[in-house]
Amino acid sequence: MWAWRQLLPTLLGSTSCVGPASTKNSRRSPVAKAKTFVITGNPECANLDVVRQELLSRGFVEMDVESRSDFDLKWGPRVKVDWKTLSPPKLVNHFECDSELTTKSGLAENLQAASSPADSRSFYPECFPLDRASALQEFALEFKYSKACCVLKEWLCHQSTQAKETFQEGVVRMALCVVKRRLTDIDSKLLSDTNEAEQVDFRVKRKEWDILAAADFETPQTNVASIDWQHEKQRRKQLNEKGKQLIEQYDRKLQQLAEQAKVKRRRSTKKLKASEEEKPLAGSGTLEEDEPEDKEENEDVEPEEEEPCEPLEEPTGTELRQEVEEVIECLKQHPQFNLNRRNVWILKPANSLRGHGIIVENDLDRIFQQARNKTCTYVCQKYIENPLLIGARKHDIRQWVLVTSVNPLTIYFYSECYIRIAANEYTLDDFADRFTHLTHTIIMKHHPNFNPDDEDWRCQWTQERYRQLLQETAGRDVWAEKVRPAMQQVVIASLQSVAEVLSRPHNSSCSFQLFGYDFMVDADYNVWLLEVNDIPMMQASGPVTSRLCDACVRDAIGIAIDGPPPDRHEPAEPGTLKFELIYEGPRIPKLPGLHAGVDLSIDGQKISLPRRAAGTPQPSPQSLVRLSARRVQELQDLVDRRRHREDQELQKKARQQRLRRLLAKKLLGPKSTSSPCLNEWKAMQSDGDEPAPPSMVVAGGPPPSLCQELDTGLA
Repeated sequence: MWAWRQLLPTLLGSTSCVGPASTKNSRRSPVAKAKTFVITGNPECANLDVVRQELLSRGFVEMDVESRSDFDLKWGPRVKVDWKTLSPPKLVNHFECDSELTTKSGLAENLQAASSPADSRSFYPECFPLDRASALQEFALEFKYSKACCVLKEWLCHQSTQAKETFQEGVVRMALCVVKRRLTDIDSKLLSDTNEAEQVDFRVKRKEWDILAAADFETPQTNVASIDWQHEKQRRKQLNEKGKQLIEQYDRKLQQLAEQAKVKRRRSTKKLKASEEEKPLAGSGTLEEDEPEDKEENEDVEPEEEEPCEPLEEPTGTELRQEVEEVIECLKQHPQFNLNRRNVWILKPANSLRGHGIIVENDLDRIFQQARNKTCTYVCQKYIENPLLIGARKHDIRQWVLVTSVNPLTIYFYSECYIRIAANEYTLDDFADRFTHLTHTIIMKHHPNFNPDDEDWRCQWTQERYRQLLQETAGRDVWAEKVRPAMQQVVIASLQSVAEVLSRPHNSSCSFQLFGYDFMVDADYNVWLLEVNDIPMMQASGPVTSRLCDACVRDAIGIAIDGPPPDRHEPAEPGTLKFELIYEGPRIPKLPGLHAGVDLSIDGQKISLPRRAAGTPQPSPQSLVRLSARRVQELQDLVDRRRHREDQELQKKARQQRLRRLLAKKLLGPKSTSSPCLNEWKAMQSDGDEPAPPSMVVAGGPPPSLCQELDTGLA
């Protein structure tokens, strides 16, 4: 048996299959394990066939079971990823917290946060998530203020063009008052002596909004609310003037009675002194001689009549126009000044895609009615009312952006984009026309004139054709000088605002993502960010996108798996399709969590009071008792002085009350409970919306306590 074992390797011609040596050699050269991938999702939305081909060409093996977690790469929707089990070196094509950027509400909150690295007002229209009461109130205030600004701008435009119809001056003055109140400098409201702020209310009052809401830009001359308000204002003005006259007349009578009583008291005092010194004179000669003196004294003390103060005149004509022009110059400092003409806003569902549920509206009540819909949460964004038009039609720009890392933040910008064009001509007459206000390709396909083979009715343009149009319109290469650099800056600023949130999960290094940015260019060639899509439409829908989509997906997979080639920092040559590296930030070290056993204790030494010297005398118990008694006596003196001061004030008020009763008795008589003068003044006060507080009574009028006594018939 031993001999056959020795001869067997010789007969077989090899020793690699038998014995201990063969086992050792097989362990030295193991077979490499192939990488695996999983693909999920809707093939109609994402170009999954191209993804599969690229992965198979790199030696990946596709797994049949989607729920398996032992993959190397997973391509599909974010909801299909088990984030708890995800760890390096696995890769997925989504970030766990990408909703902070790709949802309308998340994008608005992060861009408008105080920690945002850029001022989003220069590239992101005002946006309000309508998911809570405070947000609704804030949006309502901004909507009303925006309506007032639009009225001023439109009225000034009417004045410049000498339009036949324009807003009434009462409406313009009301809008001017609202805008001025909003533009008030808070520092100017600080009191110089105490440095305390005066309370300022920036809210639009009910009467003001009734007039502004009735202002129609199509028929500016007709405003029923303004006419009613003017009549009401004139009636109130007449009542106020009449009330001032009655109050002044009433005040003069009281002053006359007071002076007469003072003169009579002085005369009686003189008589008493004279009777004590001399004998009383018989007859009435003394009284008759004293009467002219009394009259002379009364004439001397009779107060002069004050001229009534005329109310401030409201600006009209040229003066009103000058004030409006000054306010408009202040408003032009806001970067979104030119976006607003008719106060139009656009409602978008917070979590929808491809134009579903979008509503264009300029009525506050209808916006609130839609926002109260419990089935969906909306965000309300300022509508760009001055878009750059292509053949009188709106358009926007779809740009693809690839993020391969969030720490450090690494951003790639695709070399070419494409332009989506609306089917109908742009107008603000019909807000319900989706073919006018939206540019989504999936919506334009339902237009009766849509034709993917027609250059005009495929509703898509290439970047090169759009660049030529801008150059013909502006006379210079606006695309290369302004539009494209602005788009790149907006992409960097938006991703920087959410970089910290995206890198917060512990497995953020396992993610990369392809985003679809939507931009719009206004008439001044300014770039505005509309939204960011987490699952951009990568399926070709025509000749324009068929050239771009497949190449974009292939290059994105190549960078995510193989790494970027060294030439990515250089701009792409014309006609070359590739991702360009536009930003690579620094790596930010993560701080260790509290669960890592970090010692947060603070070491220090106790601070004690210095010891007394050996010869310092100690206070005696008698001195401590005297000190305590003196403190008690000082406190008691303070209490006594305060009580004495309060008693003096009460006695002063009582004397004033007795004087008022005597004056009322002289004026009204002992049995009168009212007077025509007082009744008219009370009727005038009751015409107001709310009773005026005691501190708001017109100067020179009867004191509140006297009015109450006269009303109850006190004598």
